[in-house]
Amino acid sequence: MQTSSLYLIVMVVELLISVISIVASVLLALIPMNIGKKKGYKPGLCWLFGFLAFFPALFTLILLPAKEEAAAEPDPAAYTGGEF
Repeated sequence: MQTSSLYLIVMVVELLISVISIVASVLLALIPMNIGKKKGYKPGLCWLFGFLAFFPALFTLILLPAKEEAAAEPDPAAYTGGEF
């Protein structure tokens, strides 16, 4: 009888750890989502990226330029040459 109750306790603890890990991942994914949303990217995709790979998403979204800044830069292919 003690073996089965110990097994039950271990299963409950493993379940709690799993639930806490998923909740923590969901909440941590909000950080890259907010960064991406402020820079003009789709928040849902940024959240998914943060949920699946938090640290790569965080570093990528920090280094990405804002969409407005990227659109404002001149296109180098548009220049045909000429004098400066």
